[in-house]
Amino acid sequence: MLTLAAASLSSFWLVYRQIDPSYYDPLSVRLACSGGLLLLCVLTYWSKVIRESIWSFSLAAGVGLMAYFTWLGVVNGLGGPWIVGT
Repeated sequence: MLTLAAASLSSFWLVYRQIDPSYYDPLSVRLACSGGLLLLCVLTYWSKVIRESIWSFSLAAGVGLMAYFTWLGVVNGLGGPWIVGT
């Protein structure tokens, strides 16, 4: 699930670039988030502490991503692609 989220983060940057290249959506932040998710996934193989509490790390990552995308929506004027259902 973490690897799917990491791949989706980077892929959807391309989608938003095709919709409107003027949207504020820095690729560097998306790549940093993707890298963090992949690192978390890899660390589950090496660290017992992370493996035992992966649910809390995954929850924190999910909440962080939702906050980031909410912020992006507000920065981009709550345009159509940033709001679900429009």
